[in-house]
Amino acid sequence: MNFVLTPKNLSYLNIFAEVLKIRNYSQKTIKTYKNYVAAFLRDLSDFEIKEISEDKIRSYLSQRIENDRLSVSAVKHIVFSIKLFFQVVLKRNFYFDFAKHIRKEYKLPTAL
Repeated sequence: MNFVLTPKNLSYLNIFAEVLKIRNYSQKTIKTYKNYVAAFLRDLSDFEIKEISEDKIRSYLSQRIENDRLSVSAVKHIVFSIKLFFQVVLKRNFYFDFAKHIRKEYKLPTAL
């Protein structure tokens, strides 16, 4: 697994951060989205970014959920950050039909 971003992907990531800054996202949100997109780009570094399909994104998310035991909110953040990255930087729209139906986790209340 490659832990370093290619110069091209790093420039994409910087453009993404600039756009988020222009859109007045908070620094914490920019950092979170950049980290999620950077991990995505590193994990799929074997593929040309413009060739990544919705199926590859779906399998990436499935792998992350399975391996990292992510919370529902983390999954939603990852999905939105990847979707926004593709829309803003690469000018590509994906219809993430699977993102609408992420099941909310329910926890039982703790009794004292």
